[in-house]
Amino acid sequence: MLDHFFDRNGHLDDLGVSHYVDAIRSGKTAELPRELVAHVEACKECKKEVLRLHTVMADIGHDEAATNPKFDKPAKLTGKWQYYAYWTAAAVALFVLLGSLALYLDTSTDEITVADEPRLDQPLPYGPEETEPPLIEDEEPDERKAVDRDANEREAVDRDANEREAVDREPTDREQEEQEAEDRRAEEMLRDMYAANFEPLPLYESMTAQNFRSFGLEIVAPGVGSEIRDGVTFRWEIRYDDPLIVTIIDNQGDRVHQSTVSGNAYYFDDFPAPGLFYWRLETQESLLYVGKFTVAVE
Repeated sequence: MLDHFFDRNGHLDDLGVSHYVDAIRSGKTAELPRELVAHVEACKECKKEVLRLHTVMADIGHDEAATNPKFDKPAKLTGKWQYYAYWTAAAVALFVLLGSLALYLDTSTDEITVADEPRLDQPLPYGPEETEPPLIEDEEPDERKAVDRDANEREAVDRDANEREAVDREPTDREQEEQEAEDRRAEEMLRDMYAANFEPLPLYESMTAQNFRSFGLEIVAPGVGSEIRDGVTFRWEIRYDDPLIVTIIDNQGDRVHQSTVSGNAYYFDDFPAPGLFYWRLETQESLLYVGKFTVAVE
């Protein structure tokens, strides 16, 4: 069970995010639970949190040898604890700032004493028959409200125009460079995250692209070593009438999917993560073919 890595909304909590980033920094992503990797790959919000913390740790010069003790390295202030340390420091700073502001407002406010309160035997500040101060004769409240409303509307229109102009304008050279640098950091993080998924599996490498029985078998797709971005269509030609079995295996030798197929084609796109995959085509009695392909990092 991985409940301690997820919050009640099904997203990674602070422990899960820091655990994932520690694995990336220490080159141990292959040791992460498959369910954790699959969730981060599918969830944009959690992937963004992992990237954000990874970038923070890289920017402050995080020591790559100081990783989570779960990955067999000396325990230092990393992962969850470093994550908490950053935000605890920020919370303390915010608390001090708010306390200073409250003290300033308290000391700058006029003190109200009992002597300032009106006594019942004192005359009211306006006539005894009136319930509120009379309006000054030259005031025109309705017109003033209309003027204020028009000013607010013009301000809103100007603000919308400025926002549209900010969206429509071309980014400056500096903004473009910053965006490119952020994209490169994200790319490097993704490569580090999935590097172990692309290591070849020697047993299947030795069998790749071999026809073990004939039946006039010809593999149409995918080609050996093809890169897949969305889904993959397995297609073949064969002189064999019975259903065939398509099996997909990851680079750890674990079965990802298996299906019995009538016909000469099968489509699949539910991959748990980017990486190197192998596939087998076989009858109920014997193996016919072994191929391989990669699912690209997006």
